[in-house]
Amino acid sequence: MIDDVKYWYATDGQITVSTERFKHGTSSLKWEWSSSSSSSSLTYNNPEVFRAIKWGNNKCFAFWLYNNQQLTVDENNPQQPLYVEFLTATDSKPIAHIWYHVNFYGWRPLGLRYALLSQFKTNLSKIHGIRFYPPSNTANGIYFLNAINFDYTHTIGPNADYQQPWATPENIKRLDDDPLKWLFTPNNIFHNRPWLEEQQVNATDNDINKIKERWIKNLPYGTW
Repeated sequence: MIDDVKYWYATDGQITVSTERFKHGTSSLKWEWSSSSSSSSLTYNNPEVFRAIKWGNNKCFAFWLYNNQQLTVDENNPQQPLYVEFLTATDSKPIAHIWYHVNFYGWRPLGLRYALLSQFKTNLSKIHGIRFYPPSNTANGIYFLNAINFDYTHTIGPNADYQQPWATPENIKRLDDDPLKWLFTPNNIFHNRPWLEEQQVNATDNDINKIKERWIKNLPYGTW
């Protein structure tokens, strides 16, 4: 039902079912978007899905996202994140909004453990849909959404990684920060890591190589 396009609506773009790429099943939702007018969005509207969720600390929103653009971080004009809003039928203000960095190529598992945000506990059943907004400073793109699940059971939920650096109880306050504060790049290990810049004067080549080994070789992508 979630993959049924009748529940989805794209503004300044189009949404189709595609067999080009998928992680589960045999198809994905293909969202082709253009943000030239700053109004691109993708909306899913099906309140019955949210009413069926039984509240629990282990309930999550989860999905796979495929980005077909190989991106690098421009430190002078970094890419804005993908925003997601949880909507009701009557309130103009979303119950909650989250964001994900999309500075990657290929598939990444993204999500949210509802219990991290207190407003979900009493309002989850009031949600009638969600809305995705693509990066506002990127002209166009194609995303594939696969295995979308609003009632995914996972005791821990996603770990904090480069896409969702706020996704744990210890880091959830980052969700209210400027997302670009938590955008990292393998091309410059000091970018948004001031604690490394403070130490770089005294760092040896061996120290820098250790940092690269720990932070760059195995990037923290797609962790649950």
